[in-house]
Amino acid sequence: MGLIGSLVSFCPPQVSWGSYSGDDEEAYSAEPLPELCYKADVQAFSRAFQSSISLTVAALGLAGNGLVLATHLAARNAARSPTCAHLLQLALADLLLALTLPFAAAGALQGWSLGSATCRAVSGLYSASFHAGFLFLACISADRYLAITRALPAGPRPSGPGRAHLVSVIVWLLSLLLALPALLFSQDGQREGQRRCRLIFPEGLAQTVKGASAVAQVALGFALPLGVMAACYALLGRTLLAARGPERAGR
Repeated sequence: MGLIGSLVSFCPPQVSWGSYSGDDEEAYSAEPLPELCYKADVQAFSRAFQSSISLTVAALGLAGNGLVLATHLAARNAARSPTCAHLLQLALADLLLALTLPFAAAGALQGWSLGSATCRAVSGLYSASFHAGFLFLACISADRYLAITRALPAGPRPSGPGRAHLVSVIVWLLSLLLALPALLFSQDGQREGQRRCRLIFPEGLAQTVKGASAVAQVALGFALPLGVMAACYALLGRTLLAARGPERAGR
């Protein structure tokens, strides 16, 4: 048998090519399609996994950053550089972020039951500390670059601690500004059969305002710190390579 004969023998003989009128009720089954996965089991596992991870990170964050703050307070009379001041602020931001994680774990397990006021406070604190952590990482990168350039001949003169305090105030104000949507519009609402603390914009708010808020958070809270860190480390590498040039030439 050839290929065509094989195809013909494969086709079931009871297939009918008559016209379809659309009135045949047996054409489509009224039974529901089989469920591909059991969502209840997946959601239960997700809540348990998310809560365990949040509590673990919270415990480690509270212990580690608390130790950093305790060490700083114990050595409060020692001289500190701007980098040390920003490291302290970074530890404070991470500590505040860790404090919000148990609330997220409890809300994921049994739903949110603390009201909208607490929801706004916790969400705002989470957002502000999250953005502050990224911004202080950028400040530390910039301070490391300046510290290296000061150590080289004809480098810039070191600045006093007042500049570091001013930068810290600006970073916290910018972080609070980025956290304003969470502070103003977070509330508890019904979702997936449980009360959830989430960001819900008012219906009358323009879409441009929502979009501008999201763009500002991504641009100022993530893209700007990432760009500063990448630029500082790139300039730092170029500076170190240029400083080693005369040394190699002398050899």
